Amino acid sequence: MSPDLRGVAVLDAPNGPALLTRTATELHFSGRLGYGRALHARSNAGQLVPEWSLVLTEETTLDEAADLVLRRAEANRYDDVLLLGAAGPHLVTVSQLFEQLSASFRHAAWHDQLTGLVNRRWLADRGPSILARTDPGRTAILYIDLDNFKTVNDTYGHEAGDAVLAEFSARLPACLRGGDTAVRLGGDEFAAVLLGATGPGAEAAAARVLEAASRPFEHGGHSLRLSATVGVAIASEVSLDDELSPLDALLRYADGAMLAGKRTGKHRVQTVAPGHEDPFARKAKVQRELLRALDEDAFDLRYEPVLSIDDGGQAAVLSSLHWEIPGLGSITSEELMPVAERSLQLGMIGRWELERVCRKAAQLAREGRAHPVVLRASSIWLAEGSPAAEVSVALTAHRLPGAALRLIFTGPLPPPRIHHIANQLRELESHGVQTALDDFGGCQPRLLDLRLLPLSMLYVSPALTDGIDTDEDAAALAGSLALTARALGMGAAATEIARPGQLDLLLELGFREASGPWVSTLLGPEGAADQGAPIATRVPDPA
Repeated sequence: MSPDLRGVAVLDAPNGPALLTRTATELHFSGRLGYGRALHARSNAGQLVPEWSLVLTEETTLDEAADLVLRRAEANRYDDVLLLGAAGPHLVTVSQLFEQLSASFRHAAWHDQLTGLVNRRWLADRGPSILARTDPGRTAILYIDLDNFKTVNDTYGHEAGDAVLAEFSARLPACLRGGDTAVRLGGDEFAAVLLGATGPGAEAAAARVLEAASRPFEHGGHSLRLSATVGVAIASEVSLDDELSPLDALLRYADGAMLAGKRTGKHRVQTVAPGHEDPFARKAKVQRELLRALDEDAFDLRYEPVLSIDDGGQAAVLSSLHWEIPGLGSITSEELMPVAERSLQLGMIGRWELERVCRKAAQLAREGRAHPVVLRASSIWLAEGSPAAEVSVALTAHRLPGAALRLIFTGPLPPPRIHHIANQLRELESHGVQTALDDFGGCQPRLLDLRLLPLSMLYVSPALTDGIDTDEDAAALAGSLALTARALGMGAAATEIARPGQLDLLLELGFREASGPWVSTLLGPEGAADQGAPIATRVPDPA
């Protein structure tokens, strides 16, 4: 018997060490109608070990131990357990075992599995009480994003990406002081909660983070080089928001500062000036109002005509999403979509738009103006979803031919998904649906990838067509993009055409379609004046 075990005995039984408790012994001696003591008069201790006696080793995991305990009968489930370790056998109560299991689950819930850092859930749970006990003038948050991290995943694979994240997470705490906390928010985004740090101290910590991120990451024989952008927010310099907690407001400022740093060149520390009006409150309010807008059908689709430059007639109707928020004014799709993407509501909005656009196409057909209706859709839907199947269902529901719809996909196309994208486009084409890419000349893919995509149209970036009537170089560049579109078997289109001089040059430069304020002036709202006869425009006569 181990001297530290009271009321129990550890036996060297034939099948190995076993636990015999006073309770089990008394049960044997008092059982069998009171004749238990007589029946066991010649029994040895090993024969009294109950069949439910549970022996664990140090190799047994907490999950395995809990499972073994729960498999025992209810009457014996909470009996003590024998644990065999290097220091000898010792007793473990079931309550102790489940306390350790609870602590393990709590650790897993509050820590990132890949990096071991505390996670966003921990920050949401512990952060408010931490901020409530600290001096706002000496409390800061760093919001850290690794620059161009996606390139590592795309080039070397996700295993290399995980290795980089794990190594950066190991470096990050060394950039901070003892009382500070490093947090992995998700993906390649991290935060650091700095307590007792002034503005200069927080910026110094951020500079150390930049240096740590710029050191090479070694993986698989490759030396991977990255950088980071860090946003800094000091609690005393953050304007509180009635609808946000102090922690959320502080994170929003730091996140916004980081994004501002990204826009000005990356690999830098960016701060928000004291007393500066929160530049991110608008985006935060848009995000908060988004679910309500979906529930209340608060969105609106507006339509404008698309001009066929060759004949001066109407080629299509272009839809655009608008949303009015009291105090913020009109929210366009360009502003809404990035917020919807981050809040995982992009799909809900896309389905709403598809339904409304099909309804509009059916209305035009009934009115004898069966122009295709153009819908701008996120490239995420094309790259990750099944737009061909969803569009087919919507067309069938409204009894529309595929030619009644054109989809313009906005945002970059990820190269690793290019074959899935091509298959979706071919399926849409088989239904008769025209497809196009937005922002050609801006963020769209390489020409080698474009050759694989069966597209009808490329919409040239407005940044490249804006100055075609005032800048010869801009006109030459826009013309080269239109020529490239034709070489790929596609048409070129221009949007946001606001002046007659721009429109005058589009035919000469090889563009097929145009839309924008000036086109709406020529064709009227939705091209209402176009009932089949071409409308006179300022486009030069092709002859």
